[in-house]
Order: sequence, then C-alpha cells, then structure tokens
Amino acid sequence: LGHPPGPGLAFATINPMRLFSVVLGIASAVLRTARTAEPKVAWWVLTCPKYCTKDNRCGEVEDTWGQQVLQHNQTVDFITVGPDGMPPGLQNRTGYGYVHLNKSTEQHIGMKELMAWKWMYEHHPDADWYIKGDDDTFFLVDNMLQYLKTLDPSQPVVLGRKFRLTVAGDMPYDSGGAGYVVSRAGLELASKRLQGCGEVNKDEYGDVAAGACWTYSGLQVLDTRDAQGRERFHPFDYSTHLNLDSVNWGGNNWYQRYSANPLHEGFDCCDALTSVSFHYMHGKMRAFKWPPALESLAAIQKSWQKSHRASAQRSSPLLHSR
Repeated sequence: LGHPPGPGLAFATINPMRLFSVVLGIASAVLRTARTAEPKVAWWVLTCPKYCTKDNRCGEVEDTWGQQVLQHNQTVDFITVGPDGMPPGLQNRTGYGYVHLNKSTEQHIGMKELMAWKWMYEHHPDADWYIKGDDDTFFLVDNMLQYLKTLDPSQPVVLGRKFRLTVAGDMPYDSGGAGYVVSRAGLELASKRLQGCGEVNKDEYGDVAAGACWTYSGLQVLDTRDAQGRERFHPFDYSTHLNLDSVNWGGNNWYQRYSANPLHEGFDCCDALTSVSFHYMHGKMRAFKWPPALESLAAIQKSWQKSHRASAQRSSPLLHSR
C-alpha cells in the first residue's frame, strides 16, 4: 500500500461506459428476478364444521391441491364462521390452519365471507395475493402462481370468473365457487369497509356481497381470460365445461345470461396451462388429473352425457336460478 507498482505490474484502465453497461445489466437482472419471483400467497377455504374432516371436503383439499401449496412453502387456512366450532384434532395437521370465527352469522352468507376476508387481512398482512375458494374448489396451483407472476399486487384488483349482477351488467363480481383472488393493495383498500359491507350485504350470496364491497371500495374487477378468450377460473367441474356445447340452454339459464363474457365451452373450454381452478369437485379431487389425457376425453364426455341425459334440467347446477 502506498508504493508504486513494481516492474511488470500495471493498473487496469476502467472504461466508464463499460462500467455503466455492467451496472445497468445487473440492475435489469435484479428487476427481472423480482418480477418473476414466486409471489407470496395466502390461500383460504370457506367451509363449515360438518365438511371439515379428514374423510370429507377438507381432507380432499389437504390430500390434493393443498399438498401443492405446501410444496411452495405456503399454507391453507380453512375458515368457518358461526356458532359451531371446528371438529377436534384438526390442529395436528401440519401446514394447514383451522379458524373458527364465533360470529352470529350462521344464516347470513354474505357476512360470513366478508368476516373471513377481514380475518385474512389481519393475520396475513405480508401476502402479495389472497386466494379464496370453497371447500369443493380445486385449484391448479402451479398454473395460478405462474399467472400471478405476470401481475402487480400493488394494484387494487380482483381476479376471477367474472359475472354481472343483472343482465344490464350494473355490478361485476367474481364467482366464489370458481375461486377468486384479491391483491395486497386491493384488500388493504377494502379492509376498513369489510365490516360495514358485511352488514349491508349480509343476506346476499358470499361472492355477490364481496363483489359489492370491492366495487364500493374502488377495486377493479379484471378480465382474466387468456389470449384466446378462454376463461381461467371455471365455475363448474371439467366434465361439465367439456359438455356444455351439448346442453339445451333454453331461454332462462343463469350461467348464459349473467356471464360477463361470451361463453367459450366444449373441447376448447379449458387450456392446460392457463386454467387455474374448477368448482363442484367434491368427491372428484383425488382422482382428478390435469391436463387429462386425450384418450380420456371421449370417456369423460360419454360418462357426463349418460348421467345427465335423463335429468339435466332437474339436477344440473347450470340450469338452476342463481
């Protein structure tokens, strides 16, 4: 130190433009990593005590898509709202939370959903995204996480299968059964209104009550269709969407009338990489494989048509009023 370089030694000449280019490249790489890093997600399922057992709906979730959530070092909270608590012994299952909110809301579906959202905001303040499903919702976890990487949680948005409250489309909301997602900024914006929204909309369906709260709070309900116009969040099970082209819609079908976007059903309904959820999956989760093998599509369609041929209008959730 302090001595001039000896014979044969020389200081390297630093090109300022080259240095700037290197620093800019490092900064760009850091930004790309930040944008593509796996988002921190708080998953939750609205359920009730009679369904939240190892042999019933909560057990199905834990054995299937819940395991995929755990592989990403994330957790799933099962939430019930009402006077009845969770069945005993559930707290022993690692990676899952079992939450009982003892509120007098057993007859008020809208209040239940919004009180559960309030709990999620208070107990997971550092999440980027909050994902809600029913206990018969099946999430394609990897597809969902890949989709969320393309979006910005600092924007107040809601993601899901978009419906409209009336045919005139005066208020958008996302299907609760298909699952829906609220950004960090969105839930923060709505957090102070959740209690009031629940009281005003307590007798609405949970997804409609939540949709009213998001709209009132200034959240944007995004169009989540993929580049080919296919929905990502599916409000029925796969076999139903696969066969919708064969359903006689009639003139009074809520699904057709209240969908915010043109229906895209049949064999091209559900893309292998962009689909993120299916509904009405109770009893089907453990055997469900995605994407289905091509040779199994005809069998799925034949089985669905056989089970619905005699009683489609009487038993199909598609043809019931909402």
